[in-house]
Amino acid sequence: MLARYQLAKKVAKAAGKLALSYQEKALTIEAKGIQDFVTQADQQVEKQIRQALQAAYPEDGFFGEESESDVQQGQAFWAVDPIDGTSNYMRKVDQWGISIAYVVEGAIQIAVIYDPVRDILYHARRGNGAFCNEQQQYLNAETPIDPTLILGHSRRAELRVYLDILQHLHQNNIEHRKFGSAALGLAQVISGHCDGYFEADLNPWDCLAGLLLIEEAGGVVICGNDMAKTLQNGPVAAGIISQSALLQQLLKIAMAK
Repeated sequence: MLARYQLAKKVAKAAGKLALSYQEKALTIEAKGIQDFVTQADQQVEKQIRQALQAAYPEDGFFGEESESDVQQGQAFWAVDPIDGTSNYMRKVDQWGISIAYVVEGAIQIAVIYDPVRDILYHARRGNGAFCNEQQQYLNAETPIDPTLILGHSRRAELRVYLDILQHLHQNNIEHRKFGSAALGLAQVISGHCDGYFEADLNPWDCLAGLLLIEEAGGVVICGNDMAKTLQNGPVAAGIISQSALLQQLLKIAMAK
């Protein structure tokens, strides 16, 4: 596992370098759907990541956003978002990153999220803590003076859900931020930039790495880990332990019919 961990970190940094190089070119942009874009950078970065991982470990499956999955039943696999936050990336807004997770028997074992703009590597190996570059991160379990969440907004969830969540946060004096990259938002929880992350509907490649980071830093994952088994999108709620009740309430709001 250690060898895979070291490789994932190396591959993520190389992918970030490639992604940055594409920002100097005229990007071809396609709309896959509402709030869902792909550029040739996304495709080429994922191709490079996939080739590097499967050259080293051909027995592993691959589950990425931009290419066809080859994961077999019960197979260990890599879950990859080559550029999470493509809308930001293509406008040169500095909130986007590369996300790589490794899953064995439905449990996330390795997490790597790279922020190429700031050259920050968030990484974790199950049971060995979470790190920002080489500094181990520890989440404060106490209730913060000014609790703040990063809030994602998926068009797959009804607008009512998003508005109800905003109303609940407002009524409970909870600040929120919306940055446009779920992977980076989850990673930034472990650095104390916010106290939790919530989104009503995410894809597995967006969040699996970030969920392990929060868990290994001493936080709590209320919802989202099941995606490592189902490979289906769903709600994500994770953060510091003292915000568990809030995150559970947001999940309840999101799941209400």
